[in-house]
Amino acid sequence: MNCFKCGECCKTFGDIKLSPEEYKDLYEIKPFNAEFDNGKYIIPKPCVFYENECSIYDHRPTMCRMHHCGRINEGDKRVEWMGEMRILMDTNPEYKEFITKMENDAVEYGNKHGWSLHK
Repeated sequence: MNCFKCGECCKTFGDIKLSPEEYKDLYEIKPFNAEFDNGKYIIPKPCVFYENECSIYDHRPTMCRMHHCGRINEGDKRVEWMGEMRILMDTNPEYKEFITKMENDAVEYGNKHGWSLHK
């Protein structure tokens, strides 16, 4: 299970908040403007790093790392609400394992990049 790089989340997910560390790292890859509010930088949608797929996938911010659309197979429709994600997790142990690992990895990455996240 992995990201199919369809870009739907990049175009529809809400504004992306970045820690100052994440902003600095991403700015070095590709300079961009972001609003600064309440200690976080904000990338409005659609994401400036979406170029037919995520151009920074290996360096994507914590918020992006925590998001998964719920697709198990390429071509599946994305999950529209969290209840559907919970059903997928309850009925598919492989998906539950994938989501748990993804969330743990995102928390670990985020805590190394200026967030204070707990799992």
